[in-house]
Amino acid sequence: MISAPLLQVKNFSLDLHSESKWLPVLQELNFEIRKGEILSLIGESGCGKSLTSLALTRLIPSNISKVKSGEILYQGKDLLKLSSEELRKIRGKEIAYIFQEPFAAL
Repeated sequence: MISAPLLQVKNFSLDLHSESKWLPVLQELNFEIRKGEILSLIGESGCGKSLTSLALTRLIPSNISKVKSGEILYQGKDLLKLSSEELRKIRGKEIAYIFQEPFAAL
C-alpha cells in the first residue's frame, strides 16, 4: 500500500523582484515526498536549489517574492495559505531548512 504524500508541490511558480521588474525564477515545480523517502536537489551553483528550499518554507520576504501559481501541501495543508503564526508552529519542528554552512553562523 502506498502511503499518502507528506509533502506535495503542485505547479508551484514564483517570481522575484529585481530592480524595477518581476522575474520568473521557479516555474511549475512539481514533486511529492512520502514517509521514508529522500529528495535531493542537485545542480550547478546558482541554479536555484537554495531558492527553491527557501520558497517552499516561505522564508523569502514577501516584498521581494510573489507566488504566481500552485500549492505546497504539507500533510494536506497548503503552506501558502497558512498564517505566519500557523507556519511558525510547523517550521523547525516538522519542517526545517538547514542552511548550506550552518557552522558559519556560530
